[in-house]
Amino acid sequence: MLSWKPMKNITDLGFCNGVLTSFNTLEFLKKKANHIYLYSPLMHNNFEVEKLLSEKVSYYRGEALNQNDVILFSAHGSTLEEEKQFPIQKRVHALCPIIKNTYERLNQHRDIPIYLFGSKNHREVKAI
Repeated sequence: MLSWKPMKNITDLGFCNGVLTSFNTLEFLKKKANHIYLYSPLMHNNFEVEKLLSEKVSYYRGEALNQNDVILFSAHGSTLEEEKQFPIQKRVHALCPIIKNTYERLNQHRDIPIYLFGSKNHREVKAI
């Protein structure tokens, strides 16, 4: 016979490595940069992203970057066209380690056909 035990309410489920990388990168940059512009949401959870916005952190809307400002690319990657808009010293990547590994593996096998299944509008796919 089954016996039931009281359940605990779990409020903190945590985040994946990619999101943790984004958070850690952002926290590091807050100590170094004057302003941090997010090129796109750092993660898929818009509620959490909105909590990160502050006087020092905002979405990039075409502003000119000042000397100590940086542009932060999300855990999901970015295209070369997106990156080329900014000087290399202004770009910071918070790329998910799993996605980074996937990109590196794909680049090692450019000589064979690779079939990619996924949403063509997903940032991770566009960045490939």
